[in-house]
Amino acid sequence: MKPIEDIFERLQTYDFVFNDWEHAKATPVAALNIPLIEATGLYREADIRPRLHCGSFFASKGGLFPPEEVAELQKRLIEDNEVTWINGNGWWDDVFLFNYLTLRCDRPLFNYTLSPDSQERTGNCADADPFVNIDNVLYNEQGRKPIHRIHYMNYSSADFARLCRGEDADIRYKDTFLHYRFLKNPEARPTQLRSRACWPKLTARYKKPSKNCKKPFLSQTTSLCEPPMSKVTVCIPTYNRVHYLTYAVNSVLNQTYGDFELIICDDGSKDNTPEVVNAWEDPRIRYLRHPQNLGRSRNMRSGFAAARGEYFIKFDDDDGLTPDFLAKTVAILDEHPAVDFVCTNHWIINARGDREVAATQENAARWGKDRLSAGVIPDLMRQTFEYQSLQVGSTLFRRACLAEVDYMRPEADGCEDFDLLVRLAILGKKGYFLPEYLMEYRFHGGQTSLKQNLHFLRAKVFCIDSYGFPDPQLEEFRRRKLANAKLDLGLRLLEGGEARQGRQLLQESQQVLGNPRRLVLGLLLSYLPAKVCQLTLKSFRQLRPKDYTERVRTAS
Repeated sequence: MKPIEDIFERLQTYDFVFNDWEHAKATPVAALNIPLIEATGLYREADIRPRLHCGSFFASKGGLFPPEEVAELQKRLIEDNEVTWINGNGWWDDVFLFNYLTLRCDRPLFNYTLSPDSQERTGNCADADPFVNIDNVLYNEQGRKPIHRIHYMNYSSADFARLCRGEDADIRYKDTFLHYRFLKNPEARPTQLRSRACWPKLTARYKKPSKNCKKPFLSQTTSLCEPPMSKVTVCIPTYNRVHYLTYAVNSVLNQTYGDFELIICDDGSKDNTPEVVNAWEDPRIRYLRHPQNLGRSRNMRSGFAAARGEYFIKFDDDDGLTPDFLAKTVAILDEHPAVDFVCTNHWIINARGDREVAATQENAARWGKDRLSAGVIPDLMRQTFEYQSLQVGSTLFRRACLAEVDYMRPEADGCEDFDLLVRLAILGKKGYFLPEYLMEYRFHGGQTSLKQNLHFLRAKVFCIDSYGFPDPQLEEFRRRKLANAKLDLGLRLLEGGEARQGRQLLQESQQVLGNPRRLVLGLLLSYLPAKVCQLTLKSFRQLRPKDYTERVRTAS
């Protein structure tokens, strides 16, 4: 690649040197929350954007942050709440924190992609930018601009390992990669690449691991005990439910299809989840344990970030898959390359794991699954948004399509499954429905608290408000659905004693819905003493007839 002497020359003038295009990202996925920072009056967007960068390729001077400056930055982050400056999509990512540091320390930095010299501005992404190889240096397509590095985004380390073993892999500029990989020992470089059809079968991967071998973690990209890259990644996020987790994990290990990895992402459980997980002696299991609770969506995102399979499924730690789930859904994705995901029907089970036939039939009818035929799903926007017919936990996705939609965005926490499917539909993805009952969804005891319900309803309002549909009828349905969500949230806020905020939402809802009885009653109650309002709303809630979900939970 291009020699790096010029980078060290830049460090004579600048404290940091970068070479990436992060500054061009759209505001919602930028490393820093640009609108929030602008609102402080300290920086303008024009000041912030040139300082956005990635962390995969950079140079800096050493010893830039003395202890007293680190202490000051820590105070600003925690006590002054500047942690909110970091985009909520990745506040736990060290690169996002790095962006905050380079912005707040206000030290000079240089980014080649913003250089006034057009000869220094190049792309570097293996998939997005066309390059030509001239004497083992990659240049832009016209052969004029050499690049410092090639960025293999979204490639698996297992593919590179296979390539180094002499097995062909779908990697762009593989000759350039092999040249530098074996630069110091060219005699070890494979002279010929075997085709994929010649690869040995992976039947030996399931041997019992050594007792000294611990479960692979996210930070371990490879290990002697880690299996090769699998076709499917199964992800089970968990938190303090080890009594159900064993059911979920065993349902995966009992699949008739075996080419999978299972990632268990533990959101800082305080029970004996680590001991239970480490008791499974199966090398397909990768255990990702967070030292503290991140929240549902961020925990799910961490599992997705660790995934290596071509196909991906996430389901909750209290649910399960039937033994043929992977075999049947993988076959559909293999057979239909234009299909982005396949969703199945599912059983309702109770706390004991018994299948509730009547509740299962009522659930299928309520969400329109009983009206869907096998095959590509027609009018996916309406099915996901209006009818809400599909469920993430019973769906196998192509991982590549999930990477396009900001998987499980944190702002939708509590409503993230619905949000993901709707955004895939808006993006024009294609879904396939398999009407067989191949997943088990558990209803168990315990009422949803007011706090949990408020969290869900706020996420629901956020999600619905963020969509837009080209179909006028569906867009009008969205407008009314948003008004109804605000009505539900407003009533629950009144029940929680937040009269002013609840009344405001009811008034916003009234502009769309008019004067339905629930809304008028809520507005009247909002002017009464808080205790009277709360007691009345709770009484009405208790009088409401129970649906099938509550009946199963009560019986459990």
